[in-house]
Amino acid sequence: MQAFLWLQIVPAEQWTIVVTGRPGPTIPLEFPAEPIKFKLGESVKVDASLTGKIPLPDEVVVELHTPPKGISVVEVKPKESASEKDRGVTVELLADADLVRPGMKGNLIFEMYRQWTPAPTEKTPKPRERRMSYGHLKAVPFEVEESRKRR
Repeated sequence: MQAFLWLQIVPAEQWTIVVTGRPGPTIPLEFPAEPIKFKLGESVKVDASLTGKIPLPDEVVVELHTPPKGISVVEVKPKESASEKDRGVTVELLADADLVRPGMKGNLIFEMYRQWTPAPTEKTPKPRERRMSYGHLKAVPFEVEESRKRR
């Protein structure tokens, strides 16, 4: 049976992968390569760049996938930039001082979604909001530093 592995006919519904010869999709959102540095109990803002024309910055939702305890996304908003080339979002993250310890290191895995409401039509005068996953992004390294001492 193994000698004929590449000649077997498999119904398309049972394929787990399809090789078409075309390049794969680009990563829709890119974070900087350097590690995200957290201070205990403080939020940090990280700018991420959109690589395509869709989605628009105000349609982007970013969530952490199985985050370490105490690290969370506070807010995602369009990057404040006048340039069309520099489109992206600012992701605000928080390291909870009660759950995270200084010196903690690892990787954050983000999942990106496009969330939008289609334009109304005669057929659907009140369209519902839609949400589409773009999948998981590349791992982003992080490290937690001691918070600044107050005098």
